Amino acid sequence: MTARYDSRTPFPPPPHFLFGTLALKNPFSSNRLLSLACLFIAVALTQPGPLQGRQAVSESNWIELEFRSQEFLSWLRIYFAEEDLYDVRLADSVADPDGDGDTNEFEFLAKLDPTDREVRFKIYFSGDAREELRIGPVASGVTYETQTSTDLKEWTTIDSNSYQRVGDEFLIDLRSLPSRSFYRVILSN
Repeated sequence: MTARYDSRTPFPPPPHFLFGTLALKNPFSSNRLLSLACLFIAVALTQPGPLQGRQAVSESNWIELEFRSQEFLSWLRIYFAEEDLYDVRLADSVADPDGDGDTNEFEFLAKLDPTDREVRFKIYFSGDAREELRIGPVASGVTYETQTSTDLKEWTTIDSNSYQRVGDEFLIDLRSLPSRSFYRVILSN
């Protein structure tokens, strides 16, 4: 570790203590930094320039960074002003600026508006006998995989050919499935 001393900064007599935090890019992962907290003891300080000394205390830990793809940033720019992109309460992947309970990350995946609390992804039964499952709103570019299970351990994908598009939702006829079933929907793009 090299620290620089500016002659305008007064130092007490040696030994001198400098404390700093370094963040080093991890070459193996684009979304991790290694944070190093260092206490550097300068044993000789005679003139401005590099300090000579030793590292006395070091602590390191990995910092997980949010990886923002260009696609995610482009999507955020549709809904937020440029200066709002730096506000974690609005533009963070886990933020919920409209207070609807869905994170920006989910709304990005589902292609929803993160500023409109009325636009929410819903999964619900329709009909008195719960014979239909409705999923929506659906968007182009998103894949919806609906799965069913009777024991929550083994899941079976419902054939997408059984989906019927009704407005901005998919309707799935459940009459051919066991009446006591669990359902989940996996979104991807």
